[in-house]
Amino acid sequence: MRKLEKEACASSSVFAKASIEELMPPLVARIQKTRVQVCAGKSGVLLTDVNQCLSGIDTESVAQITLKALFDFAFSFVEENKRVVKIPSVIGLAIEAECQMQFYEQAGLVPLKTSNASTGISLLVCSSGFV
Repeated sequence: MRKLEKEACASSSVFAKASIEELMPPLVARIQKTRVQVCAGKSGVLLTDVNQCLSGIDTESVAQITLKALFDFAFSFVEENKRVVKIPSVIGLAIEAECQMQFYEQAGLVPLKTSNASTGISLLVCSSGFV
């Protein structure tokens, strides 16, 4: 378990898996409630714009990404990762990455991530070439 926590994979531990399983239903319900409020115009003006971007990702995926990032960073041995500002940023970036993946898949592109170790540049490769 310590090895998983040191590698920022605390969500893979037994206690995290059990906790995530227990927290999923109430979190999914809360996200669904918030989505209904946003669609009904009962939330902030900017949330309507954000909701358009998130409409392609299902509620369960958002909840799972959120909980995984929470456990990976809240139980990290790296003190900087535990900061209150860091965790929501990581959650947002992970959800954004999932939305991008779904966008490319819906556009008929099958993204395969490739990295060039010397430059550190990552590219998305599809059947027609680089994206």
